[in-house]
Amino acid sequence: MIKKTGKDEDQNFIDLGLQYRYINEEKIQECRETQQKRPVKSSLIEIALSHDFIDENQYKVLKTIIKYKTLPSTPNKEFSKKDKERDREFAEILLQEKFITYDQLKKCLGLQKALVEYARIVPIANVIISQGLLWENADWENWNEILKEDSTSKILILSLKNDSLGKVYLINKKEISITLAGKDEVSLGRVVGADIQVNDNGVSRIHCKVRYVEYGKTWQLIDMMSTFGTYLNEERISKTPLQSLDVIRIGQSLYQVMICRD
Repeated sequence: MIKKTGKDEDQNFIDLGLQYRYINEEKIQECRETQQKRPVKSSLIEIALSHDFIDENQYKVLKTIIKYKTLPSTPNKEFSKKDKERDREFAEILLQEKFITYDQLKKCLGLQKALVEYARIVPIANVIISQGLLWENADWENWNEILKEDSTSKILILSLKNDSLGKVYLINKKEISITLAGKDEVSLGRVVGADIQVNDNGVSRIHCKVRYVEYGKTWQLIDMMSTFGTYLNEERISKTPLQSLDVIRIGQSLYQVMICRD
């Protein structure tokens, strides 16, 4: 397995940067000289970004490929018909809701194809998230951890994009699907009429609500006098504002919160 840090990361950056023509030998040499002068070790890719030798998008592309090169290869190098259909449906919804542009999708599809060369079959959702196109996340490299099945099983996207109203979307990580609620208030509960139905005996009929507050353009989590309580980051709440990376728990069900803006 290729290591991600130190000399191996630098060599990966050099090989990929030259391959994609993001940087030339002269700029790489400048990065090496800067690296040698710094008292604290910095990777070549970080130096290249800080010197504007590569831009933010090129940085994300290279970091994504380097990240995947550290992971075990995918045994099957071909996308199945089910994989392609899932990707198509996911991309169509994002285009329809104006989360991404056609040009951005084309670039992500190109990156997805490039990863196949390294025997990595990666859902288009993962690629789009890795490029920071769905939500604000300064520490965007954590996207791979967010998508792990052993953490929260669903992501609540709270959108402030495209218009003055908030909208809620739900990503099911197991199925890699996105469900449209498109409302500025959604209810979570056991009853069939809830916007997000939760089949959990520890969840009340209408357990809690996520509501957009136009004044201040924020989101709130509101407990609806549930029997067993609504928890945010494992603290019981009655009403509280939401931030990216918060985790909502009702019963045994967990929801990762991600907030996106224009």
